[in-house]
Amino acid sequence: MSQLKISVIIPVYEEKEYLSSCLDSLLNQDFKENYDILLIETGSDDGSDQICKAYQEKAPNRVFWYHYPENKGISYARNLGLLHAMGEYVTFVDGDDTVSKDYLSSLYSETGNSDIAIVTGGHDIVDGEASKKVKSVSYHGDGNKALLKFYSGKKKYFNYTCWARLYKRSFLQANKLYFPNEVGVYEDFIFLNEAFSCSCQTVFFKEVIYHYRKHSSSTLAKKKDHLTSALSALQLSKMRVSMRNPELAKKLFSHLSFRFSLRIRKEIKKLANSEGKDKKKLQEETKEKLALLFVK
Repeated sequence: MSQLKISVIIPVYEEKEYLSSCLDSLLNQDFKENYDILLIETGSDDGSDQICKAYQEKAPNRVFWYHYPENKGISYARNLGLLHAMGEYVTFVDGDDTVSKDYLSSLYSETGNSDIAIVTGGHDIVDGEASKKVKSVSYHGDGNKALLKFYSGKKKYFNYTCWARLYKRSFLQANKLYFPNEVGVYEDFIFLNEAFSCSCQTVFFKEVIYHYRKHSSSTLAKKKDHLTSALSALQLSKMRVSMRNPELAKKLFSHLSFRFSLRIRKEIKKLANSEGKDKKKLQEETKEKLALLFVK
């Protein structure tokens, strides 16, 4: 068998309703190189484990199921996936999403040479029968400059999820990059900021290759206090980037138009509306907390 080019890492926890369609889309790729699919299943009791088993039996040379009895969160599962991965590159797919037929081939074709550490494609949001393409960018260059470019202006866009991306595994290993277990959401945001701060060469393209499924049982949908989570993510991200690249951290956290702060503003509004809290008071409290994070 040819050299393993890509390992697809899928964290699985109670994904019974959507997992089969996810796996079917990955088994139906037009990618001509060798790849494998790693199912990191953690304590599911809804029948997801049986789906994992069935697909491993269906494609024993392609699908590999790893069962862990305890669910310790998506970061834990993805980190386990990185330990099992043997491909030259890795990509992350969530078990309730699907990918286009050319997902792997489109990402891999952009690697070009060994200098490219991260490739990012476009995605859309699927809500029932409807889908909406998300604004994306084209870029080829340094990861540090990419962060500064996409985070600095309100009209710029940066997808801070870990999926729809291909990562050179040796780059992740050399820089000891892993997902933070300290947070329950926005772990992608922290991981990506740190990865791009490692002065890697990166490529972004606009073609939609990943289909994010929006539904009520997703992690983000179930999480209530996004504001506290977002502030915690900002704090941890600043600490991790500062350890890698202090000068970059100063530039990234130098103003409140930092891209992620848009998410915070939305969460203040949602929290005020849903829980009847004083929006102005929330804004003032949040501003005080942000002042401790952002460098003047």
